[in-house]
Amino acid sequence: MDEYTIPLAQVKKIVEKSEAVGAEEVTFSFVIGSLFPEAYDKMKNVLLKERLAGYREAVEELKNENSRSS
Repeated sequence: MDEYTIPLAQVKKIVEKSEAVGAEEVTFSFVIGSLFPEAYDKMKNVLLKERLAGYREAVEELKNENSRSS
């Protein structure tokens, strides 16, 4: 897998803008979303798919448990 890269100037710009508004902290999603928007979108999509898969699995398990106890 190729690594995502960006110019260091972009990182400096984020830091400068954050400092200009008096921010003492920034969120992970802000940093990744600002610097690597495609990667951030991919991560969100993968997490959503995994969450949905877990939900579907739980629903199926409940159906199986209910059919066994009937």
